Amino acid sequence: MAVKLRAFYGCTQQQLYTASGMAWASYGLDVLDFTDFKGKYTAGYGTAAIAALLAAKLIPTHEARNSVPESFRVQLLPLANISLGFCRRLKSYIEEAYPGDLAKPMLNAAGFANYLKASNEGWEELNVMVTSCNSFITNNTTALEAGGTNMPSTFPATFSAGVTAYETKYSQFITSAQATSGGTNTKVSANNAIYETTIGMMEDGRLIYEDNTVKRDLYTFSNIVAKLGGAGETGIRIKISDGHTGLSVSEYEASIQPGDEMGVGDINGVLEVKMAEDTYTIVIIAEGYPPYTKSGIEITTGKMHRLDIVLFKL
Repeated sequence: MAVKLRAFYGCTQQQLYTASGMAWASYGLDVLDFTDFKGKYTAGYGTAAIAALLAAKLIPTHEARNSVPESFRVQLLPLANISLGFCRRLKSYIEEAYPGDLAKPMLNAAGFANYLKASNEGWEELNVMVTSCNSFITNNTTALEAGGTNMPSTFPATFSAGVTAYETKYSQFITSAQATSGGTNTKVSANNAIYETTIGMMEDGRLIYEDNTVKRDLYTFSNIVAKLGGAGETGIRIKISDGHTGLSVSEYEASIQPGDEMGVGDINGVLEVKMAEDTYTIVIIAEGYPPYTKSGIEITTGKMHRLDIVLFKL
């Protein structure tokens, strides 16, 4: 997956646009004072800055871009379920061919350690598992067939066809998701450029009006943002507890998409992750508990989103 570009601005995207627009409006009224300070500050300089701001606002949001990979996800799900069904059949064949203590190491060799994540839309884990299963079938066909009493002779070809169908769609999904991440980076990069240009102008504005408190405040970005709603830490705080005992669940792993953020809970069952403003899906994997997924989590710059999760053991 492409690396996600981080935003420089410590506010929401809308606050960036509004605050920057207000700052450049003030600049337009005070342009002669700016020109006296530095020759680059002309009316055209301000016009170009506002044009860049408007262009950035028109770049599609993550939600708009995400419609393409989401359509691939919808197509991927049934193929994944078919592959998982084949894997469950193979598990039965392995347990029949290698009874008792032999079953576990053979299942591990076939990639079943990835099953929990793979069954919870862990696309990469499923890709790894079906590839391992396919190789295991090829290398152990005779033992698995057991002279016609266990795995059908047609199963290897059926499994291989299912793997090919899944891997083809998975490759399309990854390519589309990478394009979406690139689109996110394009918008964040444009926003960062707006912020840097605006902040540079405002720093000079505070020098120009260092003896004028009222004017100086018009060129203090944090003051403008504070009037629009404020800013602070941005991210999510996850707290997990057991539904029966009420005790903290500390041994869990959280996967956060987009961005490929990963984290593990502390001894109090708490995980805090700093993230940029976006809409996220979080998957929780805790040993002994069913996988937990929550989509559509809106992270707003300046706020720590709280997610309290209660899990019940299998």
